[in-house]
Formats: sequence, C-alpha cells, structure tokens
Amino acid sequence: MSKHLVFFLLGGFLFTVGCKKDPLGLSDQPLSFSSDSLIFDTVFSTLGSITKRLTVYNTKTQDITIDKIYIPGMQNSNYSINVDGETGPLVENILLRKKDSLFVFVKTTIDPQNSNTPMVVEDSIVFVTQTEQKVTLYSWGQDAYYHTPNSRFVFLDQNGDSLFFNYHSIDCNTQWDNLKPHVIFGYAIVEPGCALNIQAGTFVHSYANSGIIVGHPFEITSNSSSIHIQGDLGNPVTFTHTRLDEFYKEDPGLWDRIWLTANSQDNSIEHAIIKNGNIGLQIDSNINSNPTAVIKHTHIDNHAGIGILAQGSRIEAENCIITDCGQHLLALAYGGDYQFTHCTMYNAWGFGSRTTPSVLINNYYESSEGQIISRDLQQATFINCIIDGHSSEELLLDNEASAQFNYLISHCALRTEEYSTTTDFFENNLYNLSSLSVDGEFSDPYFMDLENKDYHLNENSTVINKGTISTTTTDFDLQLRDGSPDIGAFEFMP
Repeated sequence: MSKHLVFFLLGGFLFTVGCKKDPLGLSDQPLSFSSDSLIFDTVFSTLGSITKRLTVYNTKTQDITIDKIYIPGMQNSNYSINVDGETGPLVENILLRKKDSLFVFVKTTIDPQNSNTPMVVEDSIVFVTQTEQKVTLYSWGQDAYYHTPNSRFVFLDQNGDSLFFNYHSIDCNTQWDNLKPHVIFGYAIVEPGCALNIQAGTFVHSYANSGIIVGHPFEITSNSSSIHIQGDLGNPVTFTHTRLDEFYKEDPGLWDRIWLTANSQDNSIEHAIIKNGNIGLQIDSNINSNPTAVIKHTHIDNHAGIGILAQGSRIEAENCIITDCGQHLLALAYGGDYQFTHCTMYNAWGFGSRTTPSVLINNYYESSEGQIISRDLQQATFINCIIDGHSSEELLLDNEASAQFNYLISHCALRTEEYSTTTDFFENNLYNLSSLSVDGEFSDPYFMDLENKDYHLNENSTVINKGTISTTTTDFDLQLRDGSPDIGAFEFMP
C-alpha cells in the first residue's frame, strides 16, 4: 500500500429516575448509595451487558453489618451481582466499617422472548440491615438474529501448513429483514456466486474484529458475489457495533468493516449509515468493466482508520457524506476508476491527532520488500464535492510516473494549500473557505450544525449556487436541485 496509506438505540424510554454523583440516602437511613438506580442501555438477548458499579457508603460513626444484599428475582433474575468478590443473587453478612464504602458490581443478561420489539427488564438490589433499602435496576432488551461461525476455510500458508478461517456462511439469494437487529460474531461471508439483500430499516451490529465480506477473500474465483443494501429515505440500513451503552455508542473502531473483495461485482448501496468501525467500506479491484459499487445517499462516519478504502476498483458515488475518520475519509489507492458527484467529505476527527489528508489518490503501492507496484488510475473525477476538514492540507495526489494518473476536480470546495494554484485538471473550484482562528477554533462556512453532524447547508453557506449542472438532479434528501446547484450532498432549502 502507498506509504501514505497506512443503533440501534432502543433507549427511547424516559424514566424519571436520576443518577447522581453524591451519595444518596436520608439521614436516618443506615446506608447511602452513589445512585438510586442503575440504567443499562440496550442489551441484545443472550448477551451480557457491560458491568456497572454501585458504591455503597456507611456515613455513620459506627460499623454496620449488612445482613443481606440480594436481587428479589434471585435465580430467575436477569441481573447478577458481585460484592467484594462474592457472586450471586444473594450475598450475606457484609461488614461495612464506619466512614467506609464498598463496591457492588452489576451485570445483566436478557433471555430471548421471541419478540421483535424492545422489552424493559426491571429488578432491584435490596440491602437489609435493621431496615430495607433498595436500588432499582432498569435495562432494555432486544432479540436479534445472530450470525455466528458455521463454516471454515482451509488453506495453506507459504510453508505448506494448513490454516483455518472460521466464518458465518451467507448462502445464495439471502435476504436480511428488518424485523430484528442482525448481530455478527466474526465475519459473515457472502459465498461465491451469491447475493445478500438487506431491507430498508435493518440494523446490523458487529462485534470487535467482525464484519461482512462479499466474495471469497483468499483466492480468485470465477463466480462473483454481491451485496445490495436497499435503504429508503428516512429508513436507512444502519451498520455499527454492538456497544449500545451510552459511554461507548459513538466510539470508533469497535467493529471492523464491510469488505467488497476482488471476487465481488455489481454491488449497490443506497440510503445507508455505516459508522464506528475501523474501515467503513473496503472495495478491491474489479473483474469486469461494471462498477464494483454504486453508492448513493449514504453516510459513512466516525471510523478509526478510513471511510472508503478503494484499491484499483470502480466506484460511482453520488450524494454521499463521508465524515470524521482517523486517517483518510477517502483513499483511492493503486489506480482504478472513480466518479464522485455531489459528495460532502469533511473531517473533524476528534479522537486524537490526525496527520493524514482527508482524500488520498494514488496509482501504486509499496510491497513489504520495498518494491513499487503501479496500476493505471484511469480516472478520478470529483464534481460539486466538498473536501475539507480541520487540517491545513486535506488533499494528496500521489503519482507514480510509470502508470497513468488521470483526474478531474471541478466545481468543488477544497481545503488545500498544495493545489490551490494548480490549473491542470482543476476547474472552477473554491479554496480554503474554512480557517483556523487565533483561539484555535475552526470556522465552518458550510453546515447547519457541525457539532451534531447536521451537514445541511446554512443560509450563509459559501457553496450555495456554486456548483455545475450534472446528472445528479436530486440531493441527499431527494430534494430537486435547481439550475444553479449547490456544492455538496445537500441543496439548500430556504
């Protein structure tokens, strides 16, 4: 590779319970607590939650013996506790010294209910001294379809030894419906010659080091595979991780990627949200002249590495949003053929420093032995796109002279110092509209609400009416574009 390339949120219920940092408890009560309730966000059935901690305080001037700490549901409860290393629904005879505290660790597992709707599971922890005190437990449970390893690749390494790769097999003409979330352990692989169709409104949750692979990943086959992600406006297909508790739900890098291998073709992605992974889409070289992938009305967001990693492939993308990635939003590596129209690419990565540009385009990679291997960049065309972010340079054209390097960037808004005076293959662009102020704040000349990831244009946006007419006649929201289209994925609507 180039040297430069290295929700299902079901907690919609509102309870009037609080979570307070100060110990709770009336003055005449023997014990005080760090919270009067513990609330777990969505937990998929059969899977354990994160562990939450409750602190129990003895604010009195004498020692207290807690006769019992127990969960009323006992063995039938969805909750379990651990008190100073002792586990169970019931722990007895705990001595709590004066002015001291102890920890109670709580987990929950939701039993399958054969239900397609979320369930609320409630119990409590009861503390028995000379009186009884209670801390309430709430969690939301959700049944799901589970895609676990059921098949194995066997192949030989360079020494002739057998290696194994376990995966979940997706057979031909499989359709994933939206009745329940889909949860992937490891990799789910679309078998050669097969297609996976995903309905609008489907949520796909992948564990760490998990994701979807389309086509055989280890050898070239004659039977290509494909994926068809068929979301609708207001009812997208969503791909994210399984950590739905509030603390983790927007963390990047908690699952791996969707990988369209060289054994895939004619893939289509429309009205999708792909977020919080390592790489959103990896799209490898194609085996025919058709696009490897057609991507429309899709938001790729918050990946630890790269939003779209394309390697010698063919992509047609329009009305797409690619935002906030730790390396590149878009890496077009090792040649290929690409068309991006009315796309918004804006990198305000907030999980540490970023030294790489948002968009990388090259026509080679460097092997592990240091050999430069090039491939023609037949065309990389950007029309009416925003390429911007919080670095001084958000574009890198990395050309190896031994192969073709053809590109066109027209009527785009670009954050670049290197190419701001370039005229060859740059047409009618706007440059460096955003800027870093003296107090370290980055100006946003485009969007309605960047902090909340609303990339609609505001009424003062400098890209309104600055685009050129193209074949993309509607915007991300399917609103008609006028005769003076705006740059980016959204047409401003007064």
